[in-house]
Amino acid sequence: MGRGSITTVTVNQSLLRPLNLEVKEQIKTLNKMFASFDDKVRFLEQQNKMLENKWSLLQQQKMARSNMDNMFQSYINNLRRQLDTLGQEKLKLEAELGNMQGLVEDFKNKYEDEINKCTELENEFVLMKKDVDEAYMNKKPLLDMDSIVAEVKAQDKEITNNSQAKAENLYQTK
Repeated sequence: MGRGSITTVTVNQSLLRPLNLEVKEQIKTLNKMFASFDDKVRFLEQQNKMLENKWSLLQQQKMARSNMDNMFQSYINNLRRQLDTLGQEKLKLEAELGNMQGLVEDFKNKYEDEINKCTELENEFVLMKKDVDEAYMNKKPLLDMDSIVAEVKAQDKEITNNSQAKAENLYQTK
């Protein structure tokens, strides 16, 4: 053999077949392992995505709870302010009620006093009328009784009307 010449190499194909089979089997095994790893990676990516979504939801719930806590606290504070205002109004109204009850009692007493005075005046009028009637009858015994009775009734009605008007006027002004 000389230099520069290439020696021909012969390969025994039968010897390579077991090697080819082993390589093919190894490639199949590696492909299966790769597919399995690929499936695991996809599964882990899906798990990671689900965990990210859960985390996001938890963060949102935490924020919602925080917002809800603030909202409820604000609502409670508002109700407390309203309660304080209503308590103050209640005290004010109770004081006004006491004053009004006092005024009503005063007017009631004054009205009763006026009614009593009116009754006394009416009684005095009846007695005076009786005395006047007796004196008048003694003075002029032959007069017409119908006209005397009508005149006394008219005087009685006028005095009663005046007394009632005075009592109502006093009641209304107080």
